[in-house]
Amino acid sequence: MIENSRTNTNRIKTGVIVCIAGGAPKTWGWRDEADFRDELSGFDAVKITTPKIMPYQLQHLWMTLLSYGIMHVVIKMAEFTDSGKLEVSGKTVPLPFIRPN
Repeated sequence: MIENSRTNTNRIKTGVIVCIAGGAPKTWGWRDEADFRDELSGFDAVKITTPKIMPYQLQHLWMTLLSYGIMHVVIKMAEFTDSGKLEVSGKTVPLPFIRPN
C-alpha cells in the first residue's frame, strides 16, 4: 500500500521561508503569489518576506513555523525575472531546530 506523505503523521513536517530580492513588478498580483506558493507545494508551510522587513521578521517567521510543529525549516531566495515571474534562485539554507533546555 502506498501512503500519502501528507497523511503520514510520523514524518517530519517541512517549511520554507522565501526571501524575495528586489521589488515586485506593477503587474504582480495575488494570483501570481498563489501560483508561486503552488510551486512550493512540497512544503507543509510557506512564509514569504521582502528585503524591507526581512531583518526584523526572519526570526519571527522561523519561530512561527516551529510553533506549527515544523521541525525542518529552510530558507530560499527568490527574485523576479525580466518577464515578471518570481523564481527561486540560489542555494537552500537549512535552519537548525533548537529546543529549550
